[in-house]
Amino acid sequence: MRKLIGSLLGIVAGTLLVTAPGVQAAPMETAVAKPAGAQQSWKTTFYCGSADTWTRCSLNSSDFPRPAEWLPGGSPSAHLLVDNHAAGGEACRIVVNGGRFNPRYIDPGYNRWTWLGNTGTDPAVQLECIRRSQSGDAGIGGYIQFNY
Repeated sequence: MRKLIGSLLGIVAGTLLVTAPGVQAAPMETAVAKPAGAQQSWKTTFYCGSADTWTRCSLNSSDFPRPAEWLPGGSPSAHLLVDNHAAGGEACRIVVNGGRFNPRYIDPGYNRWTWLGNTGTDPAVQLECIRRSQSGDAGIGGYIQFNY
């Protein structure tokens, strides 16, 4: 038994993920860094599928459920434009370096940028959204933008 444990521990870190039976491992994050040429603002897509509870968003529907972590650098403000609304609209918030900001409520059909907060210096930003209706479409998508 001791030899078996030792050989399992000797496997290179990150190449083996062991979970208890019936427990699903959390997907790895997708890190998204600010492009070198971006100076005034920078935007990317986001997608939160099945957001009937607070859901960490991905870059797009093919990347879901692997959550994205945006690394905008500097001290930007974060803004959201939803072009794929959930039933009843949605609430979205940013999580900066582990701290959750207050949610912003977005009505169905609202097609303007919504300010989510000022991130502070060198933030690691994640986006969480939830639909506001008890039933119906729970998919949320659009753009997140960082302004400097």
